Amino acid sequence: MYVVAASFLGHFGLQLYTASPLSSGPGLVGFFLDQEGVSPVVNRIVPGGLAERAGLRAGDRILAVNRIPLRRRVDWDLTSATFEVGRPVAIEIERDGRPVDLSLTPQRRSGPVLSRLAWLIVCGNLVTIALALVVAFRRPTDLLGRIGAWCLATASISIIPPIPGFASTWKHLPAPLGAQLCVAAASDALFPAIFFTFFAVLPRPLFRRRLAWALVWTPALLASAGQLAYRYAMVYQPAWAPSAPALSNPVSFVFRASYVAGGLIALVVNYRRLTDRNERRRLRVAMVGTVVGWTAVGTLLGLTILAGRMSAVPLGSVTLLVVLYLAFPVSFAYAILRHRVFDFGIILRRGLQYALARGVLLTAVPALVGLLMADLLLHGDQPLLDILRSRGWVYLAPGGLAALAYVRRQRWLDALDRRFFRERYDAQRLLRQVVEEVRESRSLERAAPRAVTHIEAALHPEFVGLLAREPGAAAYRRLAVAPPEGSLPSFAADTKLMGLVRLLGKPLEVPHSATSWLQEQLPSDEARLLREARVELLVPIATGNDRAEALLVLGSKRSEEPYAQEDRDLLAAIAASLALALEQPAGAPAPRSDIFEECPECGSCYDSGAAACGPDGARLVPVLLPRVIEGRYRLERRLGRGGMGTVYAAADLSLERRVAVKVIRDDLVGSSEAAERFRVVTIHDFGVAAATRAFLVMELLEGNTLREALRRGTLLTTGRALSILRNVASALDAAHRRQLVHRDLKPENIFLVGGAAGDTAKVLDFGLAKFLAAAPEHATADTAPGARLGTLRYMSPEQWRGEEAQPSWDLWALAVVAHEMVIGAHPFADRAPIGVAPVFTLSSARLADAPEPIRAFFTRALASDLSARPQSVGALVADFEWAVGGSEDTTLFLGR
Repeated sequence: MYVVAASFLGHFGLQLYTASPLSSGPGLVGFFLDQEGVSPVVNRIVPGGLAERAGLRAGDRILAVNRIPLRRRVDWDLTSATFEVGRPVAIEIERDGRPVDLSLTPQRRSGPVLSRLAWLIVCGNLVTIALALVVAFRRPTDLLGRIGAWCLATASISIIPPIPGFASTWKHLPAPLGAQLCVAAASDALFPAIFFTFFAVLPRPLFRRRLAWALVWTPALLASAGQLAYRYAMVYQPAWAPSAPALSNPVSFVFRASYVAGGLIALVVNYRRLTDRNERRRLRVAMVGTVVGWTAVGTLLGLTILAGRMSAVPLGSVTLLVVLYLAFPVSFAYAILRHRVFDFGIILRRGLQYALARGVLLTAVPALVGLLMADLLLHGDQPLLDILRSRGWVYLAPGGLAALAYVRRQRWLDALDRRFFRERYDAQRLLRQVVEEVRESRSLERAAPRAVTHIEAALHPEFVGLLAREPGAAAYRRLAVAPPEGSLPSFAADTKLMGLVRLLGKPLEVPHSATSWLQEQLPSDEARLLREARVELLVPIATGNDRAEALLVLGSKRSEEPYAQEDRDLLAAIAASLALALEQPAGAPAPRSDIFEECPECGSCYDSGAAACGPDGARLVPVLLPRVIEGRYRLERRLGRGGMGTVYAAADLSLERRVAVKVIRDDLVGSSEAAERFRVVTIHDFGVAAATRAFLVMELLEGNTLREALRRGTLLTTGRALSILRNVASALDAAHRRQLVHRDLKPENIFLVGGAAGDTAKVLDFGLAKFLAAAPEHATADTAPGARLGTLRYMSPEQWRGEEAQPSWDLWALAVVAHEMVIGAHPFADRAPIGVAPVFTLSSARLADAPEPIRAFFTRALASDLSARPQSVGALVADFEWAVGGSEDTTLFLGR
């Protein structure tokens, strides 16, 4: 392989050298040709050039050069490759119907021999040969990789304009070096057969019989023999070139086109035979890239023929066609090197992520500066101010966008992760959490279910399982698999696959390509088992014939992405932790994970086994609930208890944020009414802990309750009271639309969250809420008619009497709260003893000092007659806004 690679590199390097200014070879002759009839005709002479000095004129028909007949315009380009500096060249022409013999002596070049357009093609070929070398050395033992690299390398030396002096420079090389270049030259002649062969073996050979391959290659070898003889003559014996056998142009075109068509037919046949989605996708990638690339080459040749010469083709068109041609080598390399090929959408999204993550946008700023400097150098005759006025926006707008993207890249990266990569969002932190949990386990059997569950949730494979084998056992047994319905193949201990796993001792990727190194190493039955089970990664936990063994088995990712190196590294860390659990001897029982200890004084939470609270020394009370709920939410401190359960401040271990967790009362678990109650705070998560206790994970509010604000003794401004009233009314209106009544609205259940725009009020504790449309059979002791639940000082007359729940209850309580906010006292100072019906008459002395609109509002809102009150929260807020006059900064100074 090294000899072949050296041949192609030498051939391509010789082309670059003879085309570069470093070469001392012959320069251009100085005329342009057109094809007219059976031979080319001089179209134009460059004044003062070598052709003019030799006597050539426009209209001369060139018949032969150094006795080599010229039938096509390209024949001149081929014969010019044999020119040497200082050696006369005999030219036979026809002028005005008469033969004329001329002679010109090539001179050392003084300028470029290739146009800028031709150099663009050379750059495309440079990318092609670079990809060929990458494929060859990344897949040195892969048949498909070797043929694909051969095809790309051959294309890189075939699609290049003829260069004056190339053959003569080759002739003067040392004999061993010159002979080595013949390998690349022979491949150039065999390119059609190589092209066909690649598509006939992608992704696996179309036919295996030697007779079929002989029928493919015999015509190509016979044709290449004539081509090689012609090329040898052009390099070493130019005078023999006319007698060397070579295919004519039409025959050569048909010959090559037949192989190309055969390759495309082989591709279609192979595609129809395949059932694996990934392999069909590989063929599509190669086919689309080939069609796009070679269509671009054909278009460029057609434009060159129409224009008469390549230099007449527009620069933009050539640039576009060269870029399109690169689809051919890039698609070949991608289809060969990647055993798993993605959809275009995945490639685009991953490209966006890496472009932001790797700081590519940062490089756009200096790149734009560089372009501006180049613009200034190329247009040095123009004032800087004129350049900035005419084209400044071209640099400033993209530069500003690139700078903005770099400054905000982290926020955009997070948003991109959440939008397109949910299966990878925070997966690394979740896997590290698995490592910590596994280290705390006392046995592999206990650790296995949680480990595979977390891995499945983080990486989203089709399945993940943990297999174990006791010393001396013939096969591995399944300890855990996720998801539970996932299928897991059975592995025998003495297979070659397990031998490779023991030998490598690290995660082993399982490519499904039939030409991959692993598939070639394994027996057919083991390779078939891996393919049918869609196993993609094996991670050894502990290996050895004389000890207990275990390994993780992962299927293909549902996203069809391969396992990244960071995934394999973390899986190896998990495997190392599981190995510790496998070897750890049985010892003292671990602390119970199904209970935790709680301080009755301060509410601090402790793991099971703690004796007393650290801050106040109080004896701890056990709570039958895991302290770490669902392996993620660690309870830190009890915040309070309500009608539905207990609220704890907690830490989200996965996303590293503070949350509030509300644990529902045991007697409400399973209640459809409790499950449907409306919440105002944001709900992050919910579930059932330890299969018995329902929980809600909510935002952890920072601020204080309205009661705490009122206890400071300062009245709220009418504007602030109106804002709070609007927030609470919005929550109540949403609840009432869902036929839900709060039943316990009071300042303690209104939380003020501070912010830059002021307080935002949120309604808490719908624990005593009641559905208006609840069926009688669903009524409970605390929601049935006649049940008098709530806080007496905020009960409406109809609620106190135990009537059917209705929204007026909440409107009454909200009016009482409004009275406390702006008047500074409860509207009914004296209440009747418990069990005695109260008299709902406004008795606050401070209300008398309030403005008339305020007094009128509370008289209506707190009237004993239900029909006299506002009938909706919207009407209540509107009445209050009218009463306070919409003022936002007025405090009512009332007498004490």
